[in-house]
Amino acid sequence: MFTKFKCVLLALLFLFSLAGCSQSISVETKPYDEVKKETESYSFKGNDLIEFNCAPGEIKADEVYILTMNKTLKTMATQQDGQKMKNTLIKLFDIQEEEQDDIEIKLREGGDAFVSYKDDFLYGSIYPNCSTFLINHIENMKAVPDYNIYTTEYSTYSYSRGDYPKEELNMADGSSLRIDQAISDADKYIGILSDANMFDDGETVKLSRIAVNKTENGSVLILHYNQVRYGLEVDDGGAINGEENVDMMRDPFFEVVFVGDDKPGQLRNSFSDGVMKKDKVEELLGIAEAEKVMIASLAEEMKATVLECALRYCCIQRTDTENHIYRPMWCFVITEYKEGASAFVPFPRVTVYVDAVSGDTYYCDSSKFLLEKNSTEK
Repeated sequence: MFTKFKCVLLALLFLFSLAGCSQSISVETKPYDEVKKETESYSFKGNDLIEFNCAPGEIKADEVYILTMNKTLKTMATQQDGQKMKNTLIKLFDIQEEEQDDIEIKLREGGDAFVSYKDDFLYGSIYPNCSTFLINHIENMKAVPDYNIYTTEYSTYSYSRGDYPKEELNMADGSSLRIDQAISDADKYIGILSDANMFDDGETVKLSRIAVNKTENGSVLILHYNQVRYGLEVDDGGAINGEENVDMMRDPFFEVVFVGDDKPGQLRNSFSDGVMKKDKVEELLGIAEAEKVMIASLAEEMKATVLECALRYCCIQRTDTENHIYRPMWCFVITEYKEGASAFVPFPRVTVYVDAVSGDTYYCDSSKFLLEKNSTEK
């Protein structure tokens, strides 16, 4: 049986498909420096059906690339990887010198270095050849029923729009915490991780979304960050893939999980690939051209409100394969769902992607892994 949600979604995808069949869109590119300059002062035009409730995101990257990334662990973690994680845990959680003998490093068959403190009271896991890691403070996470940080009872917010709660949250461990204070604390933890070289070369993170999970014990706060590669964000809108019977993967992300007001319960940099090759892109579609292409790709009957727009790296085919190709794309978020969320896609939404190199457009619903593509002419 189709739910109302599914019927609406399929209707939107059908309209997108009709638009792609009914017209051929011609696109023009311009030098990257001109694209950056245009974006700084651009105001969206829209039309009677397409409304913009946002300005284009600032572009800070000096250069833009097509990135070839690799997730395959071709080597095992080394003792040096384990020592890096050990030093990171010591700094993050203020482990005193007399207690550091209780930290144990194990190199596991799965390829990672597993570093535990006091019989897994606290542990960290790090993989070689990429910046994927997990740090879990088990004692803190005990306050979360079944250690489930994502349930059906959580609310999501956009950090850039500032729509998150400003009052104190009653946390799962019985304490109180303001989100602004948690963000400030997370900045310190990220600084420690960065100083310890836990991120890849050219990789940083940027706060994107916030989730508040209401458990029976109290709230769990999740700060969700987009990865940033060489100055440009990596989109986290969902695995953009139209193939069937493939192993889907989440887009890379970084998260800090708070269960109380004292130290994080979890920090993780997940699904993070190592950069194999980067090919510089000299010319891109500017924001005005991208807006034109995005509107033209939708059927004339379709009404939408754009909530967010930015130039980001996107992986068209993010499956469990060795190489992933990230291309610069203009990302237009037109729907954010409060229902249909899961641990795999905690922030479901509909995004129209405009490939900034080719002009091809993709209409993606991340919660359903549904994709429609239109090709354009240059």
